[in-house]
Amino acid sequence: MSDVIVAAGLLREFGSGAQRTRAVDGVDLSVAEAELLMVLGRSGAGKTTLLSMVGGLDRPDAGTVTVAGQRVEALQGRDRDRFLQVSVGWVFQTSGLVPLLTAVENVELSLHLAGLTGTAARERAVEALALVGLDGRRAHTAAELSGGEQQRVAVARAIAKRPIAVIADEPTAQLDSETAAGIMELLREVAAAGTAVLMATHDRVAVEYADRVVNMEDGRLAATSTT
Repeated sequence: MSDVIVAAGLLREFGSGAQRTRAVDGVDLSVAEAELLMVLGRSGAGKTTLLSMVGGLDRPDAGTVTVAGQRVEALQGRDRDRFLQVSVGWVFQTSGLVPLLTAVENVELSLHLAGLTGTAARERAVEALALVGLDGRRAHTAAELSGGEQQRVAVARAIAKRPIAVIADEPTAQLDSETAAGIMELLREVAAAGTAVLMATHDRVAVEYADRVVNMEDGRLAATSTT
């Protein structure tokens, strides 16, 4: 399998003077097609900052990020917006759904931002919700869904635009163990279908779903293990 994500020498600092800290300190990372790579570490280890740079939400102070041959840290203006809207699907700790919109409308909204409209967007949204087991709940508003169902909609929203990569930042942190297992199974299926999946977590139980695990501590990556 070829590498979809390649990060080299990533450095990100915050603060100034004596208070300046390195949240990410010289990180090299790669994620292959159809691979679920998990970054494991405690809160404050630098996981979110790392994922934000890989996914184009933040820029490194040094280093490079390439996603499917595209230099992410060099993107500006509309090119950067297009990358965020089309190339990467995000899943966060909280679903971030619009409460008064239905499940299908929430998924459609992300597709509209990616440039897909009308019948094509509705069909893609319905298909994605069926893949995450919510075909029968697509007409319910986000406010009517359980926390686990909302997170499933978030996964559907991420995969509906058929991105190059899916990036998941602590997607199970606010879920009970059974619901969390369901979300992990979904992400495992997303990877198995050919998408590169990069996930950050502090939950050691989740690592059984990963193809590869890297440990992060104080902004640096430690030993790598294969599950």
